[in-house]
Amino acid sequence: MATGLRFNPHKAGLNSVNEEEATRIILETSKGTEFYKNEERKEKILERRIKEVVELAGTLSDEERKRLEKLIDEQFIAPWEKERDFSRTIVHLDMDAFFASVEELDQPQLKNIPMAVGSTSMLSTANYEARKYGVRSAMPGFIALKLCPKLTIVPPRFHRYCEISNQISSLLFEFDAHPHMSMDEAYLDITEYLRNQDKRIEEVITEIRHKIYDNTGLTCSAGVGCNTLIAKIATDLNKPDGQTIVQPDMISIRKFLDSLSVRKIPGVGKVTEKLLSSLNIVSIRDIIVYRSVLFHCMKRKMFEFLLQSALGIAPCYISDSESRKGMSRERTFKPTSSLEELRSICESVSELLASDLRAEDLQAKTLTVKIKCSDFSARTRAVTTCFLIYRYEQILETSWKLLVKEMPIEIRLLGIRLSGLVSRSESLSCGKNCLEEFISNSLKLKENISNDIYEQVQEFGCITGTEYEKRETNTNQSEMSHTNVCPICLHFRSSNAALLERHANYCIERQEHFMEKAMNAKVKLKKPRR
Repeated sequence: MATGLRFNPHKAGLNSVNEEEATRIILETSKGTEFYKNEERKEKILERRIKEVVELAGTLSDEERKRLEKLIDEQFIAPWEKERDFSRTIVHLDMDAFFASVEELDQPQLKNIPMAVGSTSMLSTANYEARKYGVRSAMPGFIALKLCPKLTIVPPRFHRYCEISNQISSLLFEFDAHPHMSMDEAYLDITEYLRNQDKRIEEVITEIRHKIYDNTGLTCSAGVGCNTLIAKIATDLNKPDGQTIVQPDMISIRKFLDSLSVRKIPGVGKVTEKLLSSLNIVSIRDIIVYRSVLFHCMKRKMFEFLLQSALGIAPCYISDSESRKGMSRERTFKPTSSLEELRSICESVSELLASDLRAEDLQAKTLTVKIKCSDFSARTRAVTTCFLIYRYEQILETSWKLLVKEMPIEIRLLGIRLSGLVSRSESLSCGKNCLEEFISNSLKLKENISNDIYEQVQEFGCITGTEYEKRETNTNQSEMSHTNVCPICLHFRSSNAALLERHANYCIERQEHFMEKAMNAKVKLKKPRR
């Protein structure tokens, strides 16, 4: 049986479900569907991978295993242990069944009945009443209705969820000046707060959870550890509406992690779980015991990720914008090829992503569109722009161009990811300084008339048509009086402010590189066009 067709109990509220019966219903309901066919395709790929890994593990002799264990201990574990930090107190908050809880908050009649948010194609989440029947997030809605015929499925309202999420985020600044929050999760570093307030950790966590409940009516679960990994794993052990605290010492961490399933490691899904199981790795402790086998069979990045997780080693500082790799949003919906519907979905996802960028003062260099077709096949298309992306219009138009190129196809999931993130405020400051330095250096070599131009572009401004009109004598005089001009090249003209800013960003990067080469070679700069 395909791994993806077997009931997955690794979610809060699913412990009491009869796994065999739930698996039987999922199998019967999905047979012959595109979902079923896709899971079978993925299972064949996984089986081939497992066969390769098991054969490779069989080539490892006892002598070679001991040699690798020594190498791993010396070159990996020892340096990691030296950097381990027990000094920070990291809190991970996870809102309980967030989307469903918001719907119950706004529609109290849904509280005591099985309910899920999503569509018959895919569910985003389910309340705890529905989970008693085996209904869970990331499950096709038509399967969920077979597991629970009385299930009520309500459409998602992402603007409402964002509104509540922002409200929760505003409550956390009292405990951490820079909380790191997604839609329904948050990381807090309360080290300084504990030091200043002289309170016990248990009291502070309870205070945070009660404050969220009192202001929103929603419950959350919390985990506390000396780093982000331990805090996140701890959160999942006492859901819903609970808290788990792991003391910051080696004995407590080992006792906490060793007996847990590898599935409890964030990022380890059903495929990796089955792959590890083929190597007799079931618990987190097994990862350490069989570290030589992992080193021999897995790619370096995967090996380091698993071993660090098993040791409980992770960043103790919450990732800031400089180290964050990217941010993304995606939506699952009923399969459609309608450009009108897809445009509306693209607008919704773009708006949420633009809001995320504004909240963290970021802009991006690369945009990736993720598409999942009605047959569950997936595609990704990416573009790295010559300008930095941060506006809603930029995200929408760039992603829409990539999407339209793939049509006509029937799509069931659309996602947008932004990567190459940089701080917007720092980038603007740097860009302005580079621009002023470039103009300052170049205009020293210009005629006196250029001094006026320099004054007009000091504030990243544009040379207006009226100002240019005084200098232009050609036949395009009247046309130019209604446009703005790029202050870098003094050539590109547009009345569209967004387009002009996009072009200026490109010119800044290009001319900064040119200036460096020109100054090094002591080459006289060209005069700007007049």
